[in-house]
Amino acid sequence: MTKNLILPLIVALAVSVGAHFFMNTVEVSHNADKVYERIMRTGTIRCGYINWWPAILKDPNSGEMKGYVVDYFNALAKALDLKIEWTEELNLGTYLNDLNNGRYDVECAGGWPSAVRGKLIYYTNPFAYSPAVPFVRVNDTRFDSGISTLSQKGIKAAVVDGDTSQIIRRQHFPAMTEISIPQNAAINEYFVMVASGKADVTFSDYIGALAYIEKNPDTIKPLPYNLRLVPQCVGVPMGENKLLAMLNTANQELLLDGTVESILVKYEPAQKMFVRATDMPPASPTD
Repeated sequence: MTKNLILPLIVALAVSVGAHFFMNTVEVSHNADKVYERIMRTGTIRCGYINWWPAILKDPNSGEMKGYVVDYFNALAKALDLKIEWTEELNLGTYLNDLNNGRYDVECAGGWPSAVRGKLIYYTNPFAYSPAVPFVRVNDTRFDSGISTLSQKGIKAAVVDGDTSQIIRRQHFPAMTEISIPQNAAINEYFVMVASGKADVTFSDYIGALAYIEKNPDTIKPLPYNLRLVPQCVGVPMGENKLLAMLNTANQELLLDGTVESILVKYEPAQKMFVRATDMPPASPTD
């Protein structure tokens, strides 16, 4: 009698567990593309941005948005027959979690991806690249004779926690003393530290330094040592495969029809700020 009761109980338990697992799998699969589905339903992409000229600048009075990233997203939306909503200025200390938690649909600040950030969110294919170089005080000539001079003892580097500046310092100049800046500090803080003499060097692209130098002339200067290329791209919530594919397809169209080039030359000064994505060799095919 007992054996006759055990078998039906086991079968019932197996069915229950299997149904529960199946339902949860369907729910996860559905939720994985919920941002994409909302965008398709509303026709609007909600952007998290950062005020960082010439990439993005919001007029405090009129609310007008301008900059090469703004122009890129407007072109992206036009190609997709969608609208862009500049939802909120992102917090550099929390934006990865904010993106995944739905405060905005995509990160519209230029990306600056890294391997660590790539563990938390997706990044689209780049629409351009920007060379990262050292920046020092304008009257500092200690490093003019070659990149090896940056490896002298006692050199202090201002870097942002988890940022490309920190990655460059640790990869290329391990002997430097690192002065760490929290991610939620002012975006130009590492330039301020160099200009004030609290640090000797920092690492950024020309884009990041342009606005600071325009407002603070004769304070810092770039050194002609390209240390890496920083991809300009879009941050997408983890799991949003349909959204990632849609943005990549639109990005390719804008690269190949000349739209991206027309945007870059509009904002690029005499000194080249960008390396064109179309100039980069294609990725090697996988086996």
